[in-house]
Amino acid sequence: MNENVVKKNQGLSLVELLVSVVILAIALSGIMAIINLASKYYSHSSKEVEIQSELQTTFAIVSNMIVDADVDVSYAPATNAGVARIINDTKAYLVGWKNGKLYVRDNVDVSSATTRAAKIAAAASQDPYYSSAYVLSDHVEYFSIDTSGYDQGYVTLAMHLKYGNREARMSRNVFLRNSENSYQNIISQCDLTRTASSSTLSTVVKQNTGSAIPANTKLTVNARLAVATGTLTAAGITVSSTNGTFVVKAYNQITGLLTISGTTASEWADGATVTFSLTVDDSTVHLTADKCYMTGIGR
Repeated sequence: MNENVVKKNQGLSLVELLVSVVILAIALSGIMAIINLASKYYSHSSKEVEIQSELQTTFAIVSNMIVDADVDVSYAPATNAGVARIINDTKAYLVGWKNGKLYVRDNVDVSSATTRAAKIAAAASQDPYYSSAYVLSDHVEYFSIDTSGYDQGYVTLAMHLKYGNREARMSRNVFLRNSENSYQNIISQCDLTRTASSSTLSTVVKQNTGSAIPANTKLTVNARLAVATGTLTAAGITVSSTNGTFVVKAYNQITGLLTISGTTASEWADGATVTFSLTVDDSTVHLTADKCYMTGIGR
């Protein structure tokens, strides 16, 4: 009986111990693999959340600057860089993109400038990378402001942020708060009759507010043309004005809609008659117009 007790108290054999160690090692390896996988997933998710949050915050800040830009919005792109000037009646925001960083300078005071042209000039003379500028983002892969829709009251803001192997993109139209102040004047009859190789388009400039159109205002003039003979194309039309620089933006041969865009040189008084001279390079084309209208962003 004592002999049996002794045998029971001898403990684990070497083989049993080794088997236990191997099982424990396998179990620990599995646990470590799970922990490592969870850590990688957390890091991946953290970067995803961070880059998305940074993009949304950056986009919102620049959008808010644009919304109140009742003077001008411009963007000058360069190779992997660019400078935007977002100007309201009292302040100009300078947004500079360079070397993956987006800088913002918001201390440019243009309130003392009395005209739109002077405010634009004051903003253009400033450096967006000045020491007082702050970094809005460190991970900007691409930044752009498309101002082609500015005359219609909006611009298109686009950003691309990259952090490690995570990326986030956003592109959206930002509408100007004061775009509802745009003026539109519809004329029942435009004077557009062919004389030799040119025609004259006369339209009365009239704002809903009754005030004048300031100098350096961006305008779009649309005229509905009737082509009696021949085939007219945008390339065959040139335009000039005694008060500003205007070009043919488009001509639709099907609808007959001619679009002229440009910038006024000096103020156009309310109710003034403005004349545009059109030159057509095809002598077989005869032009008439039954309606034209002028639109622009109120300043």
